[in-house]
Amino acid sequence: MTAASPDPETIAGFLQHCLFTMFAEDIGLLSEDGFKKLLAQVKSSPQGFPVLISALWKEMATGTGYSTLLFQEIACFNGGLFENTTALLPQRANSCFTADRNSNIGRHQLPNSRLTGFLKTVLLSS
Repeated sequence: MTAASPDPETIAGFLQHCLFTMFAEDIGLLSEDGFKKLLAQVKSSPQGFPVLISALWKEMATGTGYSTLLFQEIACFNGGLFENTTALLPQRANSCFTADRNSNIGRHQLPNSRLTGFLKTVLLSS
């Protein structure tokens, strides 16, 4: 028996968190490639993905003098974006993006971008 697909609001929140985390990395609020390296660490064991990513988002929500995930101080990110730190399992998120491989958002139709790299590496990995 497979778990039900996450609701659209959960998916949207998850993607917002991912995009903002990549943005924070790009503008220097998080260490360069820190998020990317964290994703690479969990690629071979996807069940660890929601645990590590949720922990990172909790650190971003409160700030920390030293992150054991990114090996740096992390400032508090105000605004409430990280009040809910739910991270989806890659397999559950995968079903949202690969349901129709012939559509414009299918696995082989995504534009080349950093988000696409993220989706291919984590969400669309088999």
